[in-house]
Amino acid sequence: MTHEEYKAAANHWIEKDAASKKMPAAQLWTATENYIQANNTCALATGNGSYIRCTPIEYAWHDGAFWMFSEGGQKFDGRKTK
Repeated sequence: MTHEEYKAAANHWIEKDAASKKMPAAQLWTATENYIQANNTCALATGNGSYIRCTPIEYAWHDGAFWMFSEGGQKFDGRKTK
C-alpha cells in the first residue's frame, strides 16, 4: 500500500465519521454500562512484538471500573515464554 493509498483509506473513515449521526454521550454511556452489567466475561489481550495473547476473563463492574479476578499467568505478562 502506498502512502497515498493509505491516506485515501484513512480519509474515507474520517469523512464517514464526520457525516455520521452520533448518539448523545449520556445515552451512549447508559447503553454501554447496561451492556457491561448484563455480561461478565470479556477478552483480555496483551502483546509484545509479534506475540499476542488473548484470554477470556470474567469481570465485575463496580463504581465505573472493571474488576478482574485471576490466578495470574501469561495473560498479564504479554511476553512469550520458551
